[in-house]
Amino acid sequence: MADTQLAVGTVECKLQFKEIYETLSAIKIDDKKQEVMDIDYISWADAYNIMVKEFPQMERGINEYPHPETRQMLPYRMYTDGSVEVVTWVKIGPHKREQSLAVMSKGGGRKSIINPSSREVTDTHQRCFVKTYAMFGLGLSLWMKDFSDVEGEDGWYGKRLPKDAKEEDAKKIEMELVEKIMKQTNYLGLQEIVLDNEDLLQDLKNRYKKVHDRIFKQYEERNTYFKEKQ
Repeated sequence: MADTQLAVGTVECKLQFKEIYETLSAIKIDDKKQEVMDIDYISWADAYNIMVKEFPQMERGINEYPHPETRQMLPYRMYTDGSVEVVTWVKIGPHKREQSLAVMSKGGGRKSIINPSSREVTDTHQRCFVKTYAMFGLGLSLWMKDFSDVEGEDGWYGKRLPKDAKEEDAKKIEMELVEKIMKQTNYLGLQEIVLDNEDLLQDLKNRYKKVHDRIFKQYEERNTYFKEKQ
């Protein structure tokens, strides 16, 4: 797997993830929020503008994958049914996060597009970058609303991972649990999250270990922060 790097800045800055998250999650985006087919979102241009203003050293990129037949490297991952998923990453200082997003039709159905056009792929890249920014705290509440529309008001919290769950579902769980972890104000709150989701986390460890490990990385960073405050 290769990636295409899109450099935004070269300023070196040693930051704690907590600082980044608290800065971006505190930004009010209500005046930039738009709605299409009952779905709230922030435009990729507005999101990019905020990220660069707050963290000019940000870097970002698009992962590339081989075509299943020709092996030509492409800026998306193609599945056997012809559907496509893009994966983008964003790095601020030492902190790197990535997210994936299927190329989907617009509107309420949001079904995967088979053999999408280059325009549909590049549009999805931009939306996926916005999703990746959310892993740093920017507009995460918009994605949480999107997840609750699908999974119910309580999202995935305290549940088991369904047998037919896909990696995209695992990444939704990651975003939900990371948001809860970052909102905790003490060590006991962190412990409660782990205990409430013991079965869910074990399911993730068994089936999507990378997602599981990223969640626990956030847990450990937050836990370390509380210990240093003591």
